[in-house]
Amino acid sequence: MEQGDELDRLSCELELLKQIKQHCLVGDTAKVELVCQQFHEQAEQLIELCRMVNQVAPTNKIKITTKSLAIWFELNLGHLLATCRCFSQNPHSRVAKDFAWVYIQGE
Repeated sequence: MEQGDELDRLSCELELLKQIKQHCLVGDTAKVELVCQQFHEQAEQLIELCRMVNQVAPTNKIKITTKSLAIWFELNLGHLLATCRCFSQNPHSRVAKDFAWVYIQGE
């Protein structure tokens, strides 16, 4: 049951990335800021979840994976949000778009 809740939360986080991408493309800075705040809150929860799983992980593989994921989010979350904010302010900038797509891929 708890795993289902976590999957729903992760699914919602992916939806937030799609929303950020859409709002960036049209240059709606207010909506980008709102969605970025929601994404930040959920990413912080994901980092905390990774730390908790790391504490009870039965194998070294799971410990390494959860620790790596938490570190990646800690290092890249600020960059992702700043990039999205910059791109939403300059939606016609090719450089800003390419830089944003480094973080938001595959959609």
